[in-house]
Amino acid sequence: MESLSAYAGLLAAGAPYALQLAASTKWWPILFPLFALPALSLCLSVATLSRKGPLNTYASLTPIAAGIGWALAFHVGERLLAEMLRAAQTLLYIVFSVRTSLDWAIDCGHSYNSRECSPFADENVTEVHDYSHWPDNFWPAQEFNRYLIRDNILDNKNLSKLWEPNEWYIGRSYELFYFSIPSIPLIFSHIVIWTIIYCLLVKFPQWIDFFITRFCLFLPSVLYVFVIFGLAISGFSFGNTEAEVSQDEIEKVPQSFWTDLKGFYRSSILLVDYSTAFTGISLLVVSRLNHGAPPVLAWVAVPLMMVIPIFLSVLTTGCEGHITKLQPHYKTYGSIDETYSFDVIPVCLATTRAGPLWSFMFYVAHFFYSCMGPLIIYTLYIYSVFSEQFIVFHTHSQSFYSGFLCFVTAAGMILYMPLGTKIAAFLRYASQSSIVHLLIYVLVFFVYGWQTLETDISMVSVESTGGPLWRHFLGPSSPFYTALQFTVVPMMLCTKGVAVYDLLLGGNDVLKHIDQGTQFIEAPLFIRRLCGYGIMLAPTLIVLAFATHAIINAKIRSLSIGSALKPSADWLSHQVMQHRPKPFSLSYVIVNRLNGPNYRTILLGVFILEIFFFIILSVLLIGQMFQAWLGNPLGAANFRSIVLLLLLAVHAIALVEMRGAYNFWDDPARLTIYISVATLQMAFLNGYMWMFAFNHAWGVDIGQVGGPLFLIVANTCMRAICICAAIAVRAHIREAARPSRTRDAAEIYAADGPPEVEMDAEDDAPIIFDLASS
Repeated sequence: MESLSAYAGLLAAGAPYALQLAASTKWWPILFPLFALPALSLCLSVATLSRKGPLNTYASLTPIAAGIGWALAFHVGERLLAEMLRAAQTLLYIVFSVRTSLDWAIDCGHSYNSRECSPFADENVTEVHDYSHWPDNFWPAQEFNRYLIRDNILDNKNLSKLWEPNEWYIGRSYELFYFSIPSIPLIFSHIVIWTIIYCLLVKFPQWIDFFITRFCLFLPSVLYVFVIFGLAISGFSFGNTEAEVSQDEIEKVPQSFWTDLKGFYRSSILLVDYSTAFTGISLLVVSRLNHGAPPVLAWVAVPLMMVIPIFLSVLTTGCEGHITKLQPHYKTYGSIDETYSFDVIPVCLATTRAGPLWSFMFYVAHFFYSCMGPLIIYTLYIYSVFSEQFIVFHTHSQSFYSGFLCFVTAAGMILYMPLGTKIAAFLRYASQSSIVHLLIYVLVFFVYGWQTLETDISMVSVESTGGPLWRHFLGPSSPFYTALQFTVVPMMLCTKGVAVYDLLLGGNDVLKHIDQGTQFIEAPLFIRRLCGYGIMLAPTLIVLAFATHAIINAKIRSLSIGSALKPSADWLSHQVMQHRPKPFSLSYVIVNRLNGPNYRTILLGVFILEIFFFIILSVLLIGQMFQAWLGNPLGAANFRSIVLLLLLAVHAIALVEMRGAYNFWDDPARLTIYISVATLQMAFLNGYMWMFAFNHAWGVDIGQVGGPLFLIVANTCMRAICICAAIAVRAHIREAARPSRTRDAAEIYAADGPPEVEMDAEDDAPIIFDLASS
């Protein structure tokens, strides 16, 4: 199958989040398809129409979005640097698995162990206390990673039992980053990893797809299955070692973004990342296919993406149960991949028969699946963006990869220092910003138009002209997907933004993470914070800079601002010399089945209802300003205030356009603004309610989450009715503006014949083409 390499690229890009997702709540397989299917379908539809890289795709889709490709490349670069540190450590774990026993994971007494180290089998370990939590952060596997792998300085005289979650990996919050000699073992791993990647990309580029498919996906899948069967024979039971981090600890030390999240809410954010939707990866993998290759389908990709995480779910749950059975006081604090791959799993494997064998197989599988595959895809993505912007790199790819290798090596020297994990944690936090992803959703779904996209796909897709009914409901134009793209997809993107910018009750989420992650900058606090905000907001600023340039360029050419929102000529090349069908509106069909619907009355009712929503938003914004004036951090939040202000401003514009549509009844595009604004308002409210409902560790308890869930359902139903009504009115205005008959320009009546006869004879003539825009 020729498109197999595209599916492999999608799976490899999301692999760094697979183990975290697998170790989260057991409900993730239910929610994942509800988001991934419609989101990936939307992204793959754009990729199918474009067949270009991420930079040229968004620049062609609308000139105002020319900077989105660079913004996404910035996010990909952040992820690459963070995962590079984990990859170097994973390779070392393969080396340390080649031995007769894994005593480094369960026993103390090694030269690198501290005096506080407690053997795994110690029967004197009692229940941890709120103050110390000892021996958390001092278990053998944790000290092995801390003092041997990452070469942190061991100071037995100044060891503190003042507990912080995952201190063994991220470091103490009060411990400042200091420049030191990088870990020599990590440097060795870095050289091996990037030598392989460089040779593959430069010397053997024709083997990239083969390497990712066979070595980064198929081989790890087989090895994971062998490890599961081996551990099942050796004996393990299912359980859970994860303990809850109190809200006070999170407010005090928000070092790791994933530690701040809890329970099902963390799972919902993880599945957004694992789906790779709106990251531009789908554009990359489709652009690398040959012309004529079968399309990449979301309903095929999503089940494939769930296979390995399900394997890992069985493995992690079994290992946690096995550890709990042997040492009930062994607690972990779910955070990042390293919490499981460097702590839970080595302890589990070390306490089973043939542990070194299973350890070697697991770390080989994990190295190729979650490290090598993503690093290759991320590097290809960054090269694709640069080569699209600078043509010279098409013929001088070796020069680019050489320069890129120097860059990642220089960055690695900082990350491989003792507290480089603080920097990696900040890069992961910065890469979680969903502002650019939300802009992509608005651009594709509303500016270009979901109906236009469905029509374009029907024109270029062979399968859309026939086939079984189930294929239609799973295809890009599925009404099921459209409903989820209006509700679930924007809600999950908005709740991810809420998790990044407005999660902590005390506020200042970004500032607290910046203070922890920018300690490596030798400068005053003001300069460090300025650099931190620059890293956080760089993708958004890049998009705004390119959008400003597109608008100024349009003004210089005496064009309207609207011209910067229209697709370029090369994007519309698939529409040349083809009959373009009318957009289908299910809402219009449903409303038309009512007995004589009055569309003006419907629009007036929606307009009056939206005035009440405008008043509610105004009251909420005034409340936020009042809380800020009182200096109450629990009630006021900068992100919340900015979101309310933006939603209020665009809501006012939407009301003006709705009034214009009601008065003139001529331009259906006026209602598109309202439809997009109402969808985003619904998504942000649902996103906040989703956080309130599920950001806890006690699971899905209807009694506890009933209130926020009720608001989500009520808000979705109410706004969905308004949006469907607006879509129906828009379709009616379009139909009213469409001529019932259009004649060809060459259709001229004979000058010497009776005009009445000519017109009567041609009354039943077929329509040649329709000049009305669809």
